Amino acid sequence: MNLGLRVSIYLSVFFGLAGCCPNGCFVLSGPAFEALAHPTPMREQWSRSDRSDAERRLDWEDCGGYKDGGFSPKEELLKEERTSEEKDIFPAHDRLFLELQRCMLRKGYQYIGKCYDNEISRALPACGAP
Repeated sequence: MNLGLRVSIYLSVFFGLAGCCPNGCFVLSGPAFEALAHPTPMREQWSRSDRSDAERRLDWEDCGGYKDGGFSPKEELLKEERTSEEKDIFPAHDRLFLELQRCMLRKGYQYIGKCYDNEISRALPACGAP
């Protein structure tokens, strides 16, 4: 059997089994699929009883959140926030994300998302950090 045919057979078998294990194939469905395919926007993790959904959307955007409820700061804002000694935009992105949380807290919102007992959650204003 030539090398090309062997490689072709091995690759076919490999890719055919890549999503399977001895107990069966992994196929995500139901609530788990829905949670991954359609995640709840970050904006929905903030609550204030005297504000409507429309007002929360406006407050979210005013604090730097994106219209779809996520957080994706514009490139020019990232460039403004980035310091000269930073090699990439990630520290600037992180600072803007923390400021978004502080802004929502200043507006009187409570974070109703999950805070974990780890360093990441302990560093988030939404979870009690300054």
